[in-house]
Amino acid sequence: MIPDSNNIYGQIEAPNGLEPIRFALASWLGSSAVSIYKSSYDGSESIRLRTTRAEFDSTPLKNGSHLLNGCVEGNLTTIESFIANLSQHLQSIEIKHSFEIHDDN
Repeated sequence: MIPDSNNIYGQIEAPNGLEPIRFALASWLGSSAVSIYKSSYDGSESIRLRTTRAEFDSTPLKNGSHLLNGCVEGNLTTIESFIANLSQHLQSIEIKHSFEIHDDN
């Protein structure tokens, strides 16, 4: 079961927009798992990841940076594996990023 609150906190830099990130992550997670949402309020874009074991949403900051926070189901080893794969796919398209895993310990 996916946790009720975030256990992953991260930041990504998307100087060329979110579409390259969406494409890279969709090749790993599937096209239905990754989408870009455009705000009707201010036109800003956010990326969303939804799988049976993980959920992430980005929050746009300035200069192409985004917070990328979410939750991953499982024990620490499973969570670390998911984040390592996420990081590998972001590295493959030269996206600067960082993630922190938070748990009850």
